[in-house]
Amino acid sequence: MPTYIELQNLIIPKEIISTKYKGGISQFRKWFDKNKGSRWQEDNETFSIARMNSIDIDIKHLVENGLAFDETNKCSDDFCVIGRYEGMHWEVDWLEYNAVYAWHKDCDLDKVKQVQVIAAMHMSEVKAAFDRGEKPWDTIW
Repeated sequence: MPTYIELQNLIIPKEIISTKYKGGISQFRKWFDKNKGSRWQEDNETFSIARMNSIDIDIKHLVENGLAFDETNKCSDDFCVIGRYEGMHWEVDWLEYNAVYAWHKDCDLDKVKQVQVIAAMHMSEVKAAFDRGEKPWDTIW
């Protein structure tokens, strides 16, 4: 399911966490829940760590726990950093995005269509949705 793109998001597929992270999903979830920021997200396929600026501390944690990161080229196939204004910091073959959301390539197609509609909304439509109590930019389940 798609996750809203904050200023900076570090997105990790759950399949990578389960196979590479020391202790798998259950151990990662302990760290994730303990450190979780208000805009951290989880969907069916990924975890998303939101930050305002640098996410270096999170990359260090991930590497210490088994994920790969090429320090020379500043990239990884195990996770991706994406910013609201600059897009993906490096390309990975499992992540797709538009100006508002990012999603795993295995995401349900109906959910992808839903985020395309949300991304095309005018701000007056977004405001009206918020006024109705909806949260159009939350994680799409």
